[in-house]
Amino acid sequence: MQRRKFLAATGLATVGSFTASTVLLAGTTSPCGQSESAIKGLADGSSPRSWWLQQLLRMADPVWKNLAAGKLRVNMPVEVRPGNPMSRKSVSHLEAIGRSLMGLAPWLGTDLSSAISTDQPANAELESEIRQQANWRELVIKGLSQMTDPKSRDYMVMEGDNQLLVDAAFICYALLQPGVWEAIYQKLPEANRDQLVDGWLMTRKIKPYNNNWLLFSAMVELGLERAGEVRQDIVLSTAISKHNEWYKGDGIYGDGPSLHADYYNSYVIHPFLNMVLARYGSSNEPLIKDQKDRSIRYAMIQYRQIMPDGSFPIIGRSICYRCGAFHHLASVAFADGLTKDMPAPSVRAALTATINKTLGSANYSADGWLLLGLNGHQPTLAEDYISTGSLYLASAVFMPLGLLPTHPFWAPMTVGSPQPGAMPNALWADPTQVPPMDKAIYN
Repeated sequence: MQRRKFLAATGLATVGSFTASTVLLAGTTSPCGQSESAIKGLADGSSPRSWWLQQLLRMADPVWKNLAAGKLRVNMPVEVRPGNPMSRKSVSHLEAIGRSLMGLAPWLGTDLSSAISTDQPANAELESEIRQQANWRELVIKGLSQMTDPKSRDYMVMEGDNQLLVDAAFICYALLQPGVWEAIYQKLPEANRDQLVDGWLMTRKIKPYNNNWLLFSAMVELGLERAGEVRQDIVLSTAISKHNEWYKGDGIYGDGPSLHADYYNSYVIHPFLNMVLARYGSSNEPLIKDQKDRSIRYAMIQYRQIMPDGSFPIIGRSICYRCGAFHHLASVAFADGLTKDMPAPSVRAALTATINKTLGSANYSADGWLLLGLNGHQPTLAEDYISTGSLYLASAVFMPLGLLPTHPFWAPMTVGSPQPGAMPNALWADPTQVPPMDKAIYN
């Protein structure tokens, strides 16, 4: 019933018989969609950046404040779908840590002071954000110190359940974002750094499945290398070669040998491949070029999937990751990789809409924890491997907060601009504005 309510709200109630145009136009109120100013919290004139930051910190707050106090295991609920035979209590807390850190990391790593201009008057919003960033860096360092202290109630051992490999990899991915190693990892006491690296080493005992999990092992190897350990190149080369073998065309990889209709190309595959190739694949320039083309194509697909009201097609596994389905588009924006066919302010407006759609108050418990569901509390949407901690992958959509406030991503939008995507789905306003598709990317 809960799932049907969401489908009805997004215009997708007749999932079994919808047409392509039904999906693309779901929730559209006008050819150019709706303005960001229509969103509660932005209607008062707040900047999109400050609204984004508020949404991210609201999500991350209970995770990191409890972890820093050594009370995450005590206070974080571990909800699973009704009748789930799997206990997730041994992994859910590390999931919450690694996944929320993904979204926080780019913001924590950026040098906000470089946006201060001596030629401009004092910027109260920027000064406030700088203070918040300093406080959150301290909070995350305290939290990671608790996580890596054998005497802490929140000490996380990365050995046993296979799931621990996944979130060890998410922690590595977060710490390897620009500036984060210096701002967070190197500020940890030496004993805690050693414990964290020992945990990463333990995950080498976990054999990854023959699918996107190969990239988790590869990401851990990158973290170990950055920490001064000897990298196992066979792990990285296998992850790269297998995914290249599994490429299906049009920017989409199989999750293993088979194609899956879900968002794992965004949750994991493209963002992880981009980082692995950037740090390891320099000897294979043709593959790097291919992946860049594939990455841009999939980002374009994601951009066009978001409706003016923030809804998007509900397909495949792990839909409870909510707006984390757009991890890839967000990561491309953060890497300053958007093309002219995906104007940065338009991408921001699209992501703003889906954040607003899936992270409203109905998605949180009274204590501030994310609830199982996609838009509200819908526990039957969760797979058996999903629990409370899993949901914090939604934070990945906030990666563009790592861009300076002066970046074009945060620039005001011009309503009515003929540029494609001036608002989410403005493409429908003038079909001549649809950019041509590169057929070479299909191959």
